Amino acid sequence: MNEALLDADCGPREALGVKLRQLRKARGWTQEDLADRSAYSPTHISAIETGRKPPTLRLSRDL
Repeated sequence: MNEALLDADCGPREALGVKLRQLRKARGWTQEDLADRSAYSPTHISAIETGRKPPTLRLSRDL
């Protein structure tokens, strides 16, 4: 999904993806940086941020 078209007014999965991206960017991290600090691959983080995959309960709590 195009980042420009994804907003927090979408469904809950997409809204959480938007929030994850905002938090990550606020820290100045790339998806690779977040992957290095978590148990997730950059591909998985991308899929969560774009609403293609739901976040795990563990990731949701860690946010």
